[in-house]
Amino acid sequence: MNRPWMNTNLKQLISLRQKAFTSGNNPLYKILRNKVNQVCKRCRKSYYVNKVKGLRNSKPRDWWSEVKQICGASKIPKRDLISLLHPNLVCDKESLAENINSAFVNIMNDYLPLSDCIRVEMADDRPISVTEHSVARKLLELNASRASGPDNLPNWVLKNFAYILAAPIADILNTSFLECKVPDAWKLANVCPLPKASSICNINEDLRPISLTPTLSKVAESFIIDIALKPVLLPIIDPGQFGFIPGSSTTLALISMFHHWLRATDSTASTVRTKLLDFRKAFDLVDHNILVAKLFSIGVKPTAVNWIIDFLRHRKQRVKLKNIVSDWLDVPAGVPQGTRLGPWLFLVLINDLKLPQESLPMWKFADDCTISEVIPPSKQSSLQQAVDYIDAWSQEN
Repeated sequence: MNRPWMNTNLKQLISLRQKAFTSGNNPLYKILRNKVNQVCKRCRKSYYVNKVKGLRNSKPRDWWSEVKQICGASKIPKRDLISLLHPNLVCDKESLAENINSAFVNIMNDYLPLSDCIRVEMADDRPISVTEHSVARKLLELNASRASGPDNLPNWVLKNFAYILAAPIADILNTSFLECKVPDAWKLANVCPLPKASSICNINEDLRPISLTPTLSKVAESFIIDIALKPVLLPIIDPGQFGFIPGSSTTLALISMFHHWLRATDSTASTVRTKLLDFRKAFDLVDHNILVAKLFSIGVKPTAVNWIIDFLRHRKQRVKLKNIVSDWLDVPAGVPQGTRLGPWLFLVLINDLKLPQESLPMWKFADDCTISEVIPPSKQSSLQQAVDYIDAWSQEN
């Protein structure tokens, strides 16, 4: 069996070693055996050193994929969604798609959708404008292998013909930004339910809805983020927020936590009490009216706020199970998981969640929240008050 680090020289040495063994030349066999072992170790080391060097500039996903391959980790085979269903949920695929879509949407029924008359006064605010060159650059950055949305416009077409399509797409985007209107086709989403558990007993608890939306909508969203959201949000972002922020990661969040805990307990008799919280269906239970008010309050351009209002208004989704699709249903709340804007809008919503007790640090990563308290000897804990405060904030937001 050829190993990836084997070269011609090593193969020749192995061949000579085998000939010495079969001919009964024991002294020569031992010399060649030792030589093969030395060269094999050297080749293997060189192979992995070069592999690791290439990982330094890799994206996290590529890094993990390569590390797993190097370590020999086997891929876990993907199981069909139906095979994971509890017997009580098993039915034909058409009914299953309808049931899943209804379950995803029904949890939002208590929220009031954005009214058609809601609009921020723009006064003399200049509309967002993009150039043909900037659009071409966005198209060239697309992943050609990604699945398309309900419009069935494949990414490879947009990417391969970027320079030809950039001008008409720029005109479409500039018209959309000028009128603060999002085409109805861009508000449609194919929802792919991804299992969160090895056995699906509850659709809302055990399935995560991932939305596949039109690529052109994502291109428009990326301009809104770059031009209107990042300049306003990043300077005021909570320092304890580690999710979706450029240059941040779960690793930095964990380093910050452990540094705080170790420093607090180093050579002291103090103890550390920690509470790990997770916001249930955080992306799906975003109140659009509260979100719009927060966008305006932090100073986002009125034209961008109005575009986002139209982006959120009258959205529809359907569940897709392979070649089976459900009927379209209205989505009155939430930010779609799978869009570019979704994570940034969630950051706007959760950014003002800050504990009144300054002595209690809080780390946030997307919809996960960790609070911690250092308790010196003979001092009572105030962690429950912090949990009560977060609970009250959640009810209001």
